[in-house]
Amino acid sequence: MSIPLAPDSWVVLDHGVLETITDGLWRISGSLPNTSLPRCCVIARHTDPIDGSIGLLVHSAVSVDDDTLRQMLDLAPPRWLVVPNAMHRLDAPAWKDRFPELQVLCPPEASRAVSEKLPVDATLEDVADRFTEASGVVLRRLAGVGGKEWVMLAHHSDGGVSLVVSDAIFNLPHQPGFSGLMMRLMGSSGGPRVTFIARRLLVSDRAALAEDLRRLAGTPGLRRIIPAHGEIIDADAAGTLRRVADAVHS
Repeated sequence: MSIPLAPDSWVVLDHGVLETITDGLWRISGSLPNTSLPRCCVIARHTDPIDGSIGLLVHSAVSVDDDTLRQMLDLAPPRWLVVPNAMHRLDAPAWKDRFPELQVLCPPEASRAVSEKLPVDATLEDVADRFTEASGVVLRRLAGVGGKEWVMLAHHSDGGVSLVVSDAIFNLPHQPGFSGLMMRLMGSSGGPRVTFIARRLLVSDRAALAEDLRRLAGTPGLRRIIPAHGEIIDADAAGTLRRVADAVHS
């Protein structure tokens, strides 16, 4: 697939390579403007159960350089653009401008905020029947956050599952410098956790969130957790979710 011309809104910040996580799942680590907080974009192969077409789902889009974009387009055509919560809109308009055929999806509760930046084609509830285990990707509501964030479960050909989260769980090591100190004081770094900011702005029911995290921990074949902010958790993913659940409910 050829690369469409980049619109003026396509602003490329520092980012990493297109990293293969496992068959049908990739990640690009990126940066945010005016902050040391890292972010990542997750790309998943999706087989539409309705028409059988294969395309890419771009979760929390990050604008990338042409070489990285070309590698991505060699995998499959991008079809779905998922904005998992109202705070992950930064590069979504540029992606829609560059790829008008992309279908923009977001949680129903985030539709108004996302629509302020770009048109929303459907809510995640509207297209739930197109995201099943057989399709390779399941998108579902996370309990305890008032519908503000949905998670993604990528199902792999070997039976494994990767859980993709956005702001509900960070996994940042403590960082140096003033910004690192501030993140530490705010409880945003130091390993897998529901941060202080998430507890204040995202979480509406700690008990319900903890219960749902334990439910996700019981997902058959769970191999890893991929947070939007921080490092991949690929050792004892289930145990990590249970510990985070215990901490948020304490």
